[in-house]
Amino acid sequence: MSESDSHASVGIPAWRVALLGALCSVGFVIYYASRWPSPVLPVDDAYITLHNALALFGDSDAYQSSAVEGSTSLLHLLLVGVTALVVPPEWAPLLVGWIATACYAAGLARLAASLGCSTPWAVGIALLSLVVGRAVHQLNNGLETAVALAGIAWSLELAVGEGRRYWMGPALWATLPFIRPELSALTGLLLARRCWNHFRQGRREWYLRDLAIAGAFAAPWLVFTFASTGGFVPATAGAKRAFFAEGCLPAAIKLAWVETAVRDFGRSVGIASFGLLLLAANRRLAICLVFPAVLVLAYYLEFPGALGHYENRYLYVLVPLMLAGVSAWVGSDRMLPRWTGCAVLLVGLIQSFLALPMRYREHDDRRRFTETELFSLRDFIENATPPGSSLLVHDAGAIGRVADRTLYDLVGLKTPESRDVHEMLTLPSCGRRRGEAIGRLLERYQPDYLVLLKQWDRIFGISGSLSRLGWKLVPVREMSREYLVFSIQGPDQSPPTSFRN
Repeated sequence: MSESDSHASVGIPAWRVALLGALCSVGFVIYYASRWPSPVLPVDDAYITLHNALALFGDSDAYQSSAVEGSTSLLHLLLVGVTALVVPPEWAPLLVGWIATACYAAGLARLAASLGCSTPWAVGIALLSLVVGRAVHQLNNGLETAVALAGIAWSLELAVGEGRRYWMGPALWATLPFIRPELSALTGLLLARRCWNHFRQGRREWYLRDLAIAGAFAAPWLVFTFASTGGFVPATAGAKRAFFAEGCLPAAIKLAWVETAVRDFGRSVGIASFGLLLLAANRRLAICLVFPAVLVLAYYLEFPGALGHYENRYLYVLVPLMLAGVSAWVGSDRMLPRWTGCAVLLVGLIQSFLALPMRYREHDDRRRFTETELFSLRDFIENATPPGSSLLVHDAGAIGRVADRTLYDLVGLKTPESRDVHEMLTLPSCGRRRGEAIGRLLERYQPDYLVLLKQWDRIFGISGSLSRLGWKLVPVREMSREYLVFSIQGPDQSPPTSFRN
């Protein structure tokens, strides 16, 4: 019996186990929709994707930039755009996320069955994937997280069952980097293992076939990215890296930030995090343990603070690996590993369900922030600034649909020229010239207003730096709100544009 067939689902075909796993997500979605019936996205970046998706199919964009600028995931962008053609646009990111969540749960259920788990345990793995840690937030954040998790789950399943559907593995693995760029490391690991197996078993020509399949599926995405942005990699990570300029910080600070983020993530996930250790015992998937090391090292070197952003969302790509490790031990033929895996799964489910009310409240807080701060900021801009005015803005998402205004993104997600200035001044100076870089943006764009998140202004001292450079910032919105709005007067400019109360 081949390695790929040595573990089989017990009592029911694997595809039916996958269906049961997908059905687990139905109750999850129904409960979510009943609690929050309005399509409010809890993360501002999700609105960038939504606006880009609409612009991709002909809608207007206040940033007047490419529809791909500001989107990390090309696949997710296209899915949201197509979905928005048939449902109200605000529902499109959530609907895509819910479908991806069902695929994610189904993929893990089938993976567990392929690793030898009986049907109840495989469904338990799928159920844990929906509630572990802050999954309720990550799967409903309107971003590509759910699509990435689904892609990883099915990539692992195809790696385990490599004797089946031989072309699907390389095809999916080649698509992963276009869901999230950092998944290219996992793509390389899975392809390398598959090619090594072919070489070791004397099927040396087969690895050329797999590489050709991977290249054929990656090529259209590369062409699309290059045609849209002039590069082969989405520029979102580069824009944030240049603005935050954390790569040149002292090693001790970067290490402390990474440790804090990983510790917080581990606490939220709970005992399921031990699944990474359990994965080391599975010879078919152990190579995937290189991926967490590469992921954390890459962020440590260039952007350590990002691991804590948005409730550790960049670390949640590790959850499918954790649950794969648990599944491998639950499906083991040996008693001690099997009991250990079952214990981890049961305790993980108990921990997750006990923490679920708190996780829902956290998610609800994020949605309320969108409603009370982001939407109110957009309303203020529409009501208190004259049509035709221009703004340089932080957080380019929810504000991006204001009518009759021209917007420029301060960070550079939506405005490439801003990214270029930060790469020239902010990044090489380790953030010391950030104020000067923003002053250059004011000179270039000549905006009438500046929008700052109060927390960022406090951390980076943006308004103070601009004042020292001779810019006069006149508050036009109550300072108690989280987003500050200033009218701008430069050293040699006329008085600031009037606004309506």
